[in-house]
Amino acid sequence: MADPSIADDEAERKREEKRIRERARYHEKKPERTEEWLTARRNYRRRHYLENLEKYRAQSAAAYTANKEERRRQIHTNYLRTKEKVSERSKRDYVANRQSRQAQMQEWNKRNRHKFVDYSRAWRERNPEKVREGVKRWKQMNPEKARAIDTRNKAKRRGASGSFTASDIAEIRKQQKDRCAYCRVTLAKKGEVDHILPVTLGGSNHRRNLQLTCRVCNNKKRAKDAIVFAQETGRLL
Repeated sequence: MADPSIADDEAERKREEKRIRERARYHEKKPERTEEWLTARRNYRRRHYLENLEKYRAQSAAAYTANKEERRRQIHTNYLRTKEKVSERSKRDYVANRQSRQAQMQEWNKRNRHKFVDYSRAWRERNPEKVREGVKRWKQMNPEKARAIDTRNKAKRRGASGSFTASDIAEIRKQQKDRCAYCRVTLAKKGEVDHILPVTLGGSNHRRNLQLTCRVCNNKKRAKDAIVFAQETGRLL
C-alpha cells in the first residue's frame, strides 16, 4: 500500500509547478504589469526592512555567530565569484559620484583618524610592492609636486628652515618664463629646484631662496653660492 504522505507531496509538487507555469504565461502576456509588480514588491520589502531594521540586524548577528566559520566560507566564496563584477560596478559608481565619495571618505577619515592611520600602516607593510608602484605612478602623474616634495625632504634632512609648496614652484617657473636661471635654456615644464644659497652654507628652504635650473647647471653649481657660480661661468663679473 502506497504511503499517503508521498502522494500528498507529489500532488503539492504538481500544483506548485502549475502555479509557476501560469505565472510565467501571465508575465509573458503583460510585461508592463510584471515590472509594476516587481517594483511594488521591491519597495515593500525595502520599507519593511527599514521599519524593522534593528530586528533584522539582531537576527543576522545571531545567525552569523551561530555559524561563523560556515558564513565566512560562504562570504569568501561569493566574493571570489562576483569579484570582477563588483569591482567594475564600484568603479563606475565612484566615477559618477567622485566628489561626494571623496567627501564621504574624508569625513570618515576625520572621525576615525587613529583607525585609518593604523589600517594604512598595516596595509603598507603587507603590500610594499603596491606602495612602490603607487608612488611611482603618482610621481609620473604629478612631476611638479614630486620634485617639490623631494627637494623639501632633502633640505629638511639637512636641517634647513622654512618650507614651500608645488604652487610656489609653479609661480617661480612663471616668473622665469620656464627657463633655466643661468643658461636660459627652455625647461619644458621640467628642471630642478635649486637653493640660491645652498643649504650646506646656511641657506633656507623658503621660496625666496629657490630658483629653477636645468640639470647641467644644477650639477655644475652643486653646493656653490649662486654669485660665485655665476662668476665662474662668466655670467657675472
